[in-house]
Amino acid sequence: MSIEHSLTPIFFLSFVVLVSGCGGTPSNSYQAPQVVKESTDTLKNNKQPIDFSTAMNEFKSADPYTVVKPYMSLVGDVLETNSSQYCSIQYNQQVDRLLELNPSSIWAYAARAYCAEQSGQLTKAQRYRDNIAEIATILLSDRSGASPSEAFPIRELSEAGLIIESAGLELLEAESIHVDRNLYFKLHCYDPEEDIFTYRYAQNYEFFGPVLEKTLNLEDMDNTEASSIMTRLYTEQDLDEIHIERMRSALLRFDYTEVESSSMSRKQLSPIADVLLAQSYLNLGQDKKLEPMLDKVIAHAESGVIEAKAFIIVFMFLKGEENNNLSEMREILVQINKMTRSPNSGIVAIMQLLSSRDDYAKQLKRFLTLFPEPEAFDGVYDYYAQMKSMQRGRRFFNRAIQDTLLMLRHLGYDKALAEYKQAAKAVIAK
Repeated sequence: MSIEHSLTPIFFLSFVVLVSGCGGTPSNSYQAPQVVKESTDTLKNNKQPIDFSTAMNEFKSADPYTVVKPYMSLVGDVLETNSSQYCSIQYNQQVDRLLELNPSSIWAYAARAYCAEQSGQLTKAQRYRDNIAEIATILLSDRSGASPSEAFPIRELSEAGLIIESAGLELLEAESIHVDRNLYFKLHCYDPEEDIFTYRYAQNYEFFGPVLEKTLNLEDMDNTEASSIMTRLYTEQDLDEIHIERMRSALLRFDYTEVESSSMSRKQLSPIADVLLAQSYLNLGQDKKLEPMLDKVIAHAESGVIEAKAFIIVFMFLKGEENNNLSEMREILVQINKMTRSPNSGIVAIMQLLSSRDDYAKQLKRFLTLFPEPEAFDGVYDYYAQMKSMQRGRRFFNRAIQDTLLMLRHLGYDKALAEYKQAAKAVIAK
């Protein structure tokens, strides 16, 4: 992943909004992290290596007004730097200041590594990358990131891609999700060594929870409360990650107008957002608007975007072309499952699109008639199991599960029917 990709402004909670909008008098009772001056710039002095575990804990407990807010604001300024000014004197001074405020800043070390590489100082660049790897190892030490329950902690969103890169993965796209009312970031990744597409999950409520407590003069703020505040602020900022989640939510409500209007205000859509907008046009039968989107979606599919490949299957299916293209649809489904090494991931991706239609139960029954394999029903079950824990998804799950129970009973799939009954009881219990 290039530093230019890492510099894209996808990242941070606006403490300018957070702090200035809450009133009250800033407290002086919190101590800033102690900075070892000779270790702040390892280009100049490398005598005393930084204890990153200590530095991370000190930044987490630092004064939000004199340390965290200035740090976040400065990161925002640096991210807005024109690429022609990378590694300029002013740019390097800003990076130095970032490390004074947060000696464990992954992003600052990434900036330094880039500038060292540009000046031919490859040994020093590697030293900075080693710093990134060490910090990432600490953040990943007790959580793999393989699921929301194992989400690894981050401080700012720009860290996620760098942590993923240090783990040998490539970050393709990120979106926010809510599981049990907590905010997570779902990271779409490619593993070049294994040649598979996979997902990792990150969260920043562990860091911002204590900061919000101090800023808002609250006590015992839990993860859900911190997630709620951060979601509101991220929504106000209209971050790309939040935008994708809002599009998915609007599709589940069959509010296709909201999908289009929210997309039109953006300069450029991400690959997944392109797929969701195309699905909205497909559901509405607006072929003139859908036509120019198809070229984009096909290009995304060719580059390996799973959602785009699933859309091609759904497009052929909903256009009544399944009889002529059934072998091609099966081939694409096999491709998705091979890409993810999961027998159910293709069906899950298809379900995400089919469930955006008000006639989804009818279409699902027709689709499973074409794909009666047990793996297909397992995929449907996996999708509903995911939906029941998603914020704004429980209502859909409650309604969908009843239709699916009737469908499975009609088709005679007794084992799947028993599993769905258990899932339905779990939802009702909540």
